[in-house]
Amino acid sequence: MGELFRLRDYRMIEPLMRGGQLRARLLWEPIGSTPDNWIIATYLIDASGQIRAQDDRQPCDGSYSTSRWQTTDLISDDRTLAIPEDLPSVSINLLSRSIDSATTPGCLSVVPLVRQPEIF
Repeated sequence: MGELFRLRDYRMIEPLMRGGQLRARLLWEPIGSTPDNWIIATYLIDASGQIRAQDDRQPCDGSYSTSRWQTTDLISDDRTLAIPEDLPSVSINLLSRSIDSATTPGCLSVVPLVRQPEIF
């Protein structure tokens, strides 16, 4: 499979705090078209590589599925992850990757689209 879309940019919507929420706005850019409706899996990963929070769902809460994306679009997708109280004050990673919901529902063995460090 070739590259269908990429994360063009992202920003944190509010400051990160233990026990709070990580709110991120992801900006997706379609590279090609697909007949499939992909799921975007977003993870909060600690310094040891452990997944500490996870949000798997279609972009835009399913209101604008990837099968409808055009290469001229930029898609804004907000994500919210709970930040554990016991998360150490070290670098954490926000990882987003795609899952083909038509052929591999719930599959976690896919290639990461982006891995971006954030200082907590």
